[in-house]
Formats: sequence, structure tokens, C-alpha cells
Amino acid sequence: MFSSVIDYKPFLDWLQTSDLEAWHETLPDLVEERLDGRRWGDMPGWLQAFESLPEISAQHYDFSSGMTIGNAADITPEVRHQLQQALMGLHPWRKGPYQLFGLPVNTEWRSDWKWDRVLPHLQSLNNRLILDVGCGNGYHCWRMLGAGAKRVIGIDPSAISYNKPLWGCTPGAKGPINCSACLLILNGGQIGNGIAYCLIYSH
Repeated sequence: MFSSVIDYKPFLDWLQTSDLEAWHETLPDLVEERLDGRRWGDMPGWLQAFESLPEISAQHYDFSSGMTIGNAADITPEVRHQLQQALMGLHPWRKGPYQLFGLPVNTEWRSDWKWDRVLPHLQSLNNRLILDVGCGNGYHCWRMLGAGAKRVIGIDPSAISYNKPLWGCTPGAKGPINCSACLLILNGGQIGNGIAYCLIYSH
């Protein structure tokens, strides 16, 4: 098993019992290779920011009308300051926006506007298995999960994406919600002839 700040074991366990079983043995080595710190000069800073995130339990999260995790009342001012400093260490946040325990995470792109334009033209996502290729920090993964998808897997060639919203995915833990959404770092050649920007496959 590869070393990771994210616990991928639930996801890998699911792979072993799914139609994607063939990936169970190869995926850990691929992710470990792509996350090799020698490939990413900023990796130590990203991991430091990630590790400094406070352990917080959230009773509320909403992925259907936005990307909201927790309420401001869930944390103390001291924890809010710790959270804000850690989130600043993960800049730039390109896709968003996010609301994390009352803290707005403003982003370069208003991906919520894009989602609102695209959603009416999508077939129902209820109970779908979705692969989002070129998912960036995973914003649209969470929105598709909020729209009823059973599981969303996001892949992206950039390691900075790996170190972002997965923290907020499980109330009270640094990992995905029941691993229903999972962000992986892969080379586009593993799934086709190159990287496709925000290409979404569903099953």
C-alpha cells in the first residue's frame, strides 16, 4: 500500500468488488508514482498545509445547491483561524467556490455558474458511476455527487489537486465521504491518448 495523507483503502476495497477490479492491483503503484515528491517541488508545502488542517466534525454538508461543509457555529474562532491559514497554504483554488465551516473559499473560476448552465442538459445522475477526467480540485465531482451520483471518481495530472478538497469530504475526517468521491492523480495516457479537460464518463 502506498503512503498517503488520504486513506484510499475504502476505495480500493470497493474496486476489488466492482467492475473495475482490474485496477485494484495497479492503481496504488500508479498513484504513488504520480505523487512522488521529486516530481513536485511544492509538495512539501502542500503536505504541510494539509497536515495543519484541524480535525473538525461537521453535522451539515450540502453538495446540491453549492459546496458547503459545516457551519460557522461548529468551530471556535481559534479553529477558524487555523483552518483559514491552512487553506491559504493550498492556493491557488481555481475551481469553486467553497464554503467550509462558514469560511468562503473564493476561486479564480466560478465553477458553480458553469454547473448551473450544464446541469439542465445532463441526463439524470441518480445512482450513476461517474469518472471525471481533468477534474482539477474536484469541485464538479462533489456537485455530481450532490445531484444523486452513486460514486464519482475524479482524476487529474496535477498533484496540487490531490491536496485540496478531499479534506472536506468526510465530516470529522480527512478523507472521502464513504469514498463516494475520490480524487486520483494519474497520467492521461493511463485512460486514453492524452488528457481531456473536464471530460466526464458515466455508467
